[in-house]
Amino acid sequence: MCKRIIILFFPVLAFAQGNSTGASHLKLPFTARSAAMGESFVAEPGRLGSFALNPANMQQVASLEILLSHTEWIQDITSEYFAIAYPVKFGTIAFAVSNTNNGGIEIRDTPGPPLSTFTARSSSFQASYATAVAQNIGLGISAKFLYDKLYVEEATGFAFDAGVLYSLPIKGLVVGASVANVGQMSAFVTEDIELPLTARVGASYQIQYDDDFAISVGSLFASEQRAETARFHVGAEASYQNLVALRLGYQSGYDTRSISGGLGVNFDWLQFDYGYVPFSHGLGTAHVFTLGFRL
Repeated sequence: MCKRIIILFFPVLAFAQGNSTGASHLKLPFTARSAAMGESFVAEPGRLGSFALNPANMQQVASLEILLSHTEWIQDITSEYFAIAYPVKFGTIAFAVSNTNNGGIEIRDTPGPPLSTFTARSSSFQASYATAVAQNIGLGISAKFLYDKLYVEEATGFAFDAGVLYSLPIKGLVVGASVANVGQMSAFVTEDIELPLTARVGASYQIQYDDDFAISVGSLFASEQRAETARFHVGAEASYQNLVALRLGYQSGYDTRSISGGLGVNFDWLQFDYGYVPFSHGLGTAHVFTLGFRL
């Protein structure tokens, strides 16, 4: 009976986080900046906050950086994320940990009040490396250990990400491509798990008007192979004196969300970011908060 109950609720968890049949937490935006701009920056050298979209993005991280992020998603889903990156002589190394909880899932064997409730958990542990292989080309790779727990059942697995950046001769214009979640997980009871294998390609362009104003625009095309879906993402950021930033994003291909927004405040070594993602059909609104430290 327990196994039948678990299988019954597994699609509910998958729908709450996306349309993948497993490890769906990998499809959530990990940082507020990424969520606010529609997860559109696959080509953004020097940004630790977007290295989940392309591990090559951390290639130009200039000093020790730490990110702490908290996400209040929909349907009682919460997520915590920690990332740290450090430049070394031969490139940049980074480590990241994420944990996503979906609480209050009810257990029933007959109609009526639930017997109990439980929390489904998904975690990932990631190690990444990025380096410049030429003056205008950067490469990055990530290895991830994945863990899912649904009631008393558990599944584990491994996945890999890889990405490339190319800085064009036009100042501020960068193109990039990545593939994420190449790997596999063990079965959940009798249900095989397919990771959300995703390919992305896109570009970003930064315009520095003067010493005070700058605008960054990013767009990408993403294809989730096993779900046979394709999406277009676009986002923009306008910043003043590298102190305050306003952000806006758009994603196509989702039934319940498209527009997102947010802001950022930078205090030299400390940065605060907020991302706002509204959903339709009465599902609510997601809020993402991120603190960044540069030491």
